[in-house]
Amino acid sequence: MIDPRLTRLVEAIDARNPQFDALRGATSFSPYLTASGDRADEEQIVEPIFRELIRDCLGFPVGHMFEQLSRDGSKPDFTPLDLVAHPFVLDAKSTTTGLGPHEPQIRRYMQERALDSGVLFNLRELRVYRAGEKGYTTDISFAVEPLWRWVHGATVAEPPEVAVFLRFCDRFAYRAMGIAEMIGEIRRRESWTARPAAVDSAVVDVDYLVARLKKLSVELQDDAGKQAATLDLSQGYAWSAARERKLIGELQMLALDLAPGTKLDELPSEFDAWRDAAAGLPHRVWRQYLMRVAYLALARILLYRSWEDVGFVDEYLFDGGFGRWYDHYGKDLRKVLDEAFLHGRDEYRWLFGDDNNYDWYRPGDRALVDVLYALVPVPLGRLDADVLGSLYESYADEIDRDRRGQFFTPRAVVRFMLDRVGFAGPEGVFHVAGDTRKPLQVLDFATGSGGFLVECARRVIAEVSSEPPDEKALREGLNAIVRGFVGGEISPFPYYLTEINLLLQV
Repeated sequence: MIDPRLTRLVEAIDARNPQFDALRGATSFSPYLTASGDRADEEQIVEPIFRELIRDCLGFPVGHMFEQLSRDGSKPDFTPLDLVAHPFVLDAKSTTTGLGPHEPQIRRYMQERALDSGVLFNLRELRVYRAGEKGYTTDISFAVEPLWRWVHGATVAEPPEVAVFLRFCDRFAYRAMGIAEMIGEIRRRESWTARPAAVDSAVVDVDYLVARLKKLSVELQDDAGKQAATLDLSQGYAWSAARERKLIGELQMLALDLAPGTKLDELPSEFDAWRDAAAGLPHRVWRQYLMRVAYLALARILLYRSWEDVGFVDEYLFDGGFGRWYDHYGKDLRKVLDEAFLHGRDEYRWLFGDDNNYDWYRPGDRALVDVLYALVPVPLGRLDADVLGSLYESYADEIDRDRRGQFFTPRAVVRFMLDRVGFAGPEGVFHVAGDTRKPLQVLDFATGSGGFLVECARRVIAEVSSEPPDEKALREGLNAIVRGFVGGEISPFPYYLTEINLLLQV
């Protein structure tokens, strides 16, 4: 009996017979491989079949594989969202080229992400490359045509490629991690500060990270909603009448964002009425507010984890420290997070204090583990891009931006604008007086998530960074950012994100 996974692969190939005919005048797969023609077929044929192999043969559910089908060779085509359970990337190539010349590229992807394996597929064959080994791994790499011929009855004896194909499917199959397994992985992983060689070669795939954070923000939003259902501002958590008024003021401001012209006296004046609204504008406002709560919680965890990865703070959320404190607090995840934020408050009280409209929320166990687990494979100390800006873009998409006048400026546009005004190079980002560099004033009247200020900070940091570090230059750079950068926002939420975004760069 033919394994269903092999049948599904052959069905995916046969479904492309019209494309085989259009590109090379071939009636089916086997003649297509030998027909003349040099038109690249990566996008039209190879990638779709590879996608179906990943879904139907490896069992990856829809939404669990991040696709970056770029042509510039800078990113792998397919990256599992869970790189801990699936420490590999996959890349498709045209049938017009062999896979051998692409080995350096797939190995670069693996090294940049500290992964065990990389997979190349050009429809003629599939090759698996392992870290630390030369060439491809023959026991799980296979030619495709013998499989196709066997399923179609063109050969009598079962070819050896069948066993190899099934071994590949078993090795790279999707698996869902339980919460206990995820906690085990968080505490098992060695701190990035103990792996300098891995950090030196690592590159943060910003698009992949943003995709992960977006999914996590939705999970945290739902989790915050469940906790808010039992939140009583009249008891516990030191809510004062003044703080309640402050929160209601933010909810009213959000209502005006969503529905300009709304009269304030028509809006609820009590917190419970906003929280318990089942429909209408108050319900929409409440969902937006919960998104803010979720984003800020996620951003603060991201900031603390990035500080851990460069040794700036004691480790509580990754191992190095997580396992020890998790055991110390009797496996109480909430206490571990509170302890981390307490230490974060020592470094930056304003962001980790409890004087804002969002700090009542701490992720529940499952949501918190999902966040910490998702950050395990990412060397956040190497983060040098506006991740929170991209995350904020998805938040802004939830509101009618044309009416709000709120737009997210892409990083490429930010860089172009700063280049045009001359904020680049050693004499462009400082006021140079003799051998001293003094701050230039940078003012953003509507910071959003701080994309312009973040890029300015990156340019300043680039000019003062050196090996070995120059303490005087570093002080000048920090002074330029702290004393020279000013941002304004009417809403408190993007203001917090801007602060965190700048701290991620510094």
